[in-house]
Amino acid sequence: MLLGLLVLALVGVGGYGAYDFYEQTQKWERETTDDLNGVGSDLSVAVASMRSVGWEITAKDVGAWLEQPGTYGDGLGLRTLAADETGKSFTVAGYRTWQDTYAKRDHTTVVCAAITLGEGIKSPVNETITTCPDDAPKTAPDAPATGTEAGQTDGGQTDAGGVAGKLAELTLEASEQRTSTGAAGDLLEVAAPTKPVGDMRADSTALRCAPGTNDIGEAEGYDKGELIPVRLCAVEGLPNTGTESTKGNPSYIDGADGLTVVNARISGAAAALVKKASKQGIDLVAGSSFRTMAKQKALCAEDLSGGCQAGDYTLTAQPGHSSHQLGIAIDFEEPSVTGGKTCATRASQPNSPVWTFLNKVALGFGLKQYAPEAWHWDAYGGKDRCAPL
Repeated sequence: MLLGLLVLALVGVGGYGAYDFYEQTQKWERETTDDLNGVGSDLSVAVASMRSVGWEITAKDVGAWLEQPGTYGDGLGLRTLAADETGKSFTVAGYRTWQDTYAKRDHTTVVCAAITLGEGIKSPVNETITTCPDDAPKTAPDAPATGTEAGQTDGGQTDAGGVAGKLAELTLEASEQRTSTGAAGDLLEVAAPTKPVGDMRADSTALRCAPGTNDIGEAEGYDKGELIPVRLCAVEGLPNTGTESTKGNPSYIDGADGLTVVNARISGAAAALVKKASKQGIDLVAGSSFRTMAKQKALCAEDLSGGCQAGDYTLTAQPGHSSHQLGIAIDFEEPSVTGGKTCATRASQPNSPVWTFLNKVALGFGLKQYAPEAWHWDAYGGKDRCAPL
């Protein structure tokens, strides 16, 4: 009888242990799921915060952040299982390692999610918990060698000065905010870009105008004769005497209201340049900025040399090929010197305070001088775009 009681006791203890292990497994699956949902929430806050002040976030940026090894937040192991940058989608796995009460053994719970990069700031990231693929690793990724958290700069990790580095910084800040408040937080404070954003020759309609500029809507931009939709921004503190900014003129752009009009991709750079000039007592005034196709054709027709009409675009750019038509160029009023076609023979005007200022600081905002014209500065590359003398 004693033997029977002992057997029953052992069975009871074993059954209780199994039941407790099941409870622990369920608990850690819930916690890991919550943690992984938190990653999506934090990434949403980070992306929305950056976009709100004019940054462009691409799937490549999100992929670069997700690829960082090691832990996220308070210890969640994060691993990218699949990435489709064209489709802006990723499959990620979150890992939590824990020890069961009775066997004192470590176990790892794995939960997977599908993350898709959306548009705008209302639904910047979509996340859905999903079944892990059969080939998903069952063990957590290795922690960073120095103990830094995923996405922070550490040797080969994401450059803290780049977009992915900013995402890393902001997602961790969003995680801390969510942990302290118990809910997903509002947009985080983030500095606007002070250099041109992304591919200058790409559609910019999804971007927001940077602080210090006013959104005046979408327009038809052109590069190499091809139509490229652009978002236009009027730069506060940078008056423009050109026809595109003068009310009543046939070339006037609605909303310009006497201000310089630029592509959203350089709106942050232009605003920062104006702020820098003001601090140094330099009054910047533009004579031309964004131009419509009609305006560029009119300039070509008005070329007194006859070059533009004859196919010689030395003095006036071919319609559809001017950087002004993409909204990434500004002609400043004061400099007036012309020069050669190369940076070695560029136009220079040291006696002009505006040219001297631009020559010293414009490159820091991603703008270079077009070699033949002392007044023309833009975000194009090429051998005829010049760094400071």
